[in-house]
Amino acid sequence: MTAPKRLDSHLMAAQSHLQAAHKAGETGLCAYLIALAAYQRGLDVSFETFLGDDREYLGSHPDYNGNYLRISDGKSVHVFDKSRGDLSKRVHTSAADSKTLSKKLFEHGNIKTPRGASFKPGNEAGVSRFLASSSADRFVVKPEQGSLGRGVHVGLTAEDTRSVSTRQKAAFVIEEHISGSEYRVFVVGDRCVAAYERPALQVRGDGISSIEALIDARNRQRALNPRTRSSLIDKLEVAATLSRTGRSLDDIPHAFEPVTLSFVRNISAGGDNRDVTDTLPGLVGKAAVMACNATGLPNCGVDIIHDEAADVAYVLEVNSRPHLGAHSFPSLGAGAGNAVADAILDHYFPRSARNERFPELVIDIAAVKSALASGQFRSLACKRIEKGWIHRRIPLDASESEVDGLLRQLRLVCIHVEKFSYSESRHVINAFFLPRGFAGLVKTAKQNKMPVISREVDAILFGRTKR
Repeated sequence: MTAPKRLDSHLMAAQSHLQAAHKAGETGLCAYLIALAAYQRGLDVSFETFLGDDREYLGSHPDYNGNYLRISDGKSVHVFDKSRGDLSKRVHTSAADSKTLSKKLFEHGNIKTPRGASFKPGNEAGVSRFLASSSADRFVVKPEQGSLGRGVHVGLTAEDTRSVSTRQKAAFVIEEHISGSEYRVFVVGDRCVAAYERPALQVRGDGISSIEALIDARNRQRALNPRTRSSLIDKLEVAATLSRTGRSLDDIPHAFEPVTLSFVRNISAGGDNRDVTDTLPGLVGKAAVMACNATGLPNCGVDIIHDEAADVAYVLEVNSRPHLGAHSFPSLGAGAGNAVADAILDHYFPRSARNERFPELVIDIAAVKSALASGQFRSLACKRIEKGWIHRRIPLDASESEVDGLLRQLRLVCIHVEKFSYSESRHVINAFFLPRGFAGLVKTAKQNKMPVISREVDAILFGRTKR
């Protein structure tokens, strides 16, 4: 068991958080990111299976997946259902979730939004009248209430719109299609915290690989991302898109030739996203804040299309419980870290914004989810961080069994310890000690000739080697 000669500390920290996020799973990622941000700033965090129906915004259904949180700073207590906290009242979430109501709010607040109308299934005459009254040549059909891009059809001709409308089983909306760059902007209060662009889903040819092979390569990349791991590109849907232009999955694009795979830009439907927080057009950010305020929500995700030719930002919809994972783990380029969850907590617990942070700390979410899934716990609380905790990062080249043995030793003396593996033989242990316990180890090390843990680990714990 030896220490790796080279293992960058920043890389280790990033990999540790990436592995923990993977364990949260795509559906549990929002709650995990908020819990992590709260934990790292010293707030009390507990994962709940049941919050009761006394909260206006939340139903009474139990959850055993770690998506309900109770967070406290010792004075105030707030509960969260994934990314939606209890300051989001039902009246506001209902308005945001209804495409028709939110559109009326936008129009009342002089916020640009695509022209559209809602219809009940079977209202073919109403659909025909709307299409006849429009000067647009492309349309969008989407559910009146829905999320994750399910049931959304974009870029439809009038004839296709009629056809899609006849297949709707619930209330739906038809809008005029707006061309331009599409954004998701996360707003907290009166500021844009983070934003990403949803470019058209494309692959770029290399002159050798087929479109299908290029998609397979992209899907292997997506499988490594905590947000997109279960939102892979659907080759059957791509084949249908390609057929409209006379292409197939077997085609081999020229080197550097871009091939559009889908016109649906939602990440959950296999779409891409790229962080643009620092380059977001001011007009788009302003429209996002106005849309959030119009709904009365304290924080939300706002979907916007920027028509660059006309320099107009059109608000498509507001999401009262948006997914945070795409901001932290975009499919293209670097992300915003955990800035969104931090901003939410700044809003709910403003005094905690000045708290000392413990960025090295990671929640063992796999253990939390396993315990909750057993049905034997009503809640599981994280040990609250206290000032003076001593952190040691222990990188090791060793077998799994050796590292697990060391882990069992450290659990006897640590307040918090966890393992992250980067290969079969390369691992990192994060160990946190209470000051009194660490002082006892130092005393033992001075008195004994034998190592307290092992010579390699002792050297790291007691500072006899730089890490």
